[in-house]
Amino acid sequence: MALVVAVRSGLLACCLLSAATPGLAQDLLQDAPKKPAAQPKKLPECVSVTAEAAFASVGYDHIVRLKNACKTTLSCSVKTDVNPDPATATLAPGESTSMVTWRGSPAREFKPDVSCEAAGGAGR
Repeated sequence: MALVVAVRSGLLACCLLSAATPGLAQDLLQDAPKKPAAQPKKLPECVSVTAEAAFASVGYDHIVRLKNACKTTLSCSVKTDVNPDPATATLAPGESTSMVTWRGSPAREFKPDVSCEAAGGAGR
């Protein structure tokens, strides 16, 4: 048996390991994966959305990243299954932004709900 304590990316991992669990410490020390966010609504193909739950001192910060590769300025609305209150961002062509939708959540996973349209309401 061995006690393993480590800090990585601000995450304190502590576990009691036996010979039967050699990979557990590595699993605990892995950073939260960054993965493309599943989108229930149709977005223009020129808009990319990623979601990340980054561990902070009191829980996970839920971060949604938007990138506008469209040729027009977009107005985007972002909400999540954890925070249904929409936040908005206006993105010029080629512009990216990150939005923190929740700080200190106990949830490591969340689902963003993003909708975008041409600024001025013309749709895109």
